[in-house]
Amino acid sequence: MASDKSKQVNAFLKDGKVGLLRALALTPEFAPKPIAILVAISGGIDSTALLLMLNSLKNDLQLQLSACHVNHHLRAEESDKDEAFCHELCSQLQIPLTIEHLEQSGETSTVSEEKLRQARYERLTKIAQEKGIHLVATAHTKDDQTETLLFRLFRGTGKPGLVGMPISRALAEDITLIRPMLSISRADCEVYLESCGQSARHDSSNNNLAYRRNFIRHNVIPVIKEQFSNLAESLERFRSLNEEEEVFFSAAVESAFAELSPADLNKWTRKIFLAFPPAIQRRVLWQALRFRDIEPSYERIEGCRKAIADTSAISLDDLWDLRATTDTIFWHDKEQIKEDVEPWQIELKIPGITPLLPLNHALKIEALEEPVSTFPAKGELSAIADLSQVSFPLVVRTRMAGDAIQPFGMQEMVKLKKYLHNHKPESLPNPFANIVVADQKEVLWVPGIGLSNKLKVVGSPSHLLTWLKLAADCAIC
Repeated sequence: MASDKSKQVNAFLKDGKVGLLRALALTPEFAPKPIAILVAISGGIDSTALLLMLNSLKNDLQLQLSACHVNHHLRAEESDKDEAFCHELCSQLQIPLTIEHLEQSGETSTVSEEKLRQARYERLTKIAQEKGIHLVATAHTKDDQTETLLFRLFRGTGKPGLVGMPISRALAEDITLIRPMLSISRADCEVYLESCGQSARHDSSNNNLAYRRNFIRHNVIPVIKEQFSNLAESLERFRSLNEEEEVFFSAAVESAFAELSPADLNKWTRKIFLAFPPAIQRRVLWQALRFRDIEPSYERIEGCRKAIADTSAISLDDLWDLRATTDTIFWHDKEQIKEDVEPWQIELKIPGITPLLPLNHALKIEALEEPVSTFPAKGELSAIADLSQVSFPLVVRTRMAGDAIQPFGMQEMVKLKKYLHNHKPESLPNPFANIVVADQKEVLWVPGIGLSNKLKVVGSPSHLLTWLKLAADCAIC
């Protein structure tokens, strides 16, 4: 028995190391040596095992660990004991710990899992940014993956949702979430902690069956396992195959979006959409809903398809409607930008200097002949970029409803409103408060805030973009 447990512990450490290296391989730009990681720790079995496992690897892999505990104050004294446990554990391991407090308003029993999770990720992102750490590690396990797949299946998500939790994903422009333990079971974590002589906290809310994930964990999975003991392995095979198929479909969906809305993400050509096979229609709608922070479901997706076919309308949530006419599909943003200034845009000279009188500035774009060794900080009014992937001409213009950006370091487009909400500048000249640099498809640069991933320099940069303040008698005017 002792030999079996020893093998289980060794397998845990090996799988944890492999999982970490896989996650780091997907985020090489954020993994210089030493590798700084912010570990999310609740005090439970999984996160305690994650922290100890990473600590055991820190010399081998040159890890620089910090930890963060988010206290939601949902369980009164029990929550405070969780916090004290995390403080004591990190003190023993000599790992810096940040405690974040999230006070809940109203009846705590009604707080949704999704809102709590989102609040944690927002705090983890904030702490990572403050500390200059680009990697945040969470203790999601093979069991969590199983629960997630079943939860999404029962909820009626589309196939894109059945790829499960990825081993890494972007939390913000410069912050990546990694999950090193997705191939490790919760039981393996328990054995590992036992071998270390380490206790852990038990979250009593995990027994609350009002939370649907808990209901699946306690009432559904045990019944399935009575007949299908290899449930986790079977679901992992299904997830893996589905993930490979989604890579193929992602390329098809990207091509479909380029046909549907070459100039405006909120206006699609109805004839083109109807010509797509149903499988592509559903995936396009799934991604369009996710992009607008609307939970994709079978009912919503089929409702959109029906509205498009019938040239009618559907209300999707408090912020978005979809309306279809004979020629056009409109995504109507109910919170359209309302500005005092009239919208305008000016095409940029490349290379050259373009005066922008509304801003009392000019934008100078220089072609770079020599390699550069330093790059401007993202908050500066200058940028070094590779323009090989953009759709010319480039313009400076006012923001528009429906604007989107693919933030630097991310693979997905996000609404510009959401991006700006998460990237508020400390200081920015007033004329730039409503200004973007864009190509014919999307926003490329929000001056003083951040760049699109389309401008990311992979080899050699092609251009330097610099804002110049115009003097009263400036000759270039």
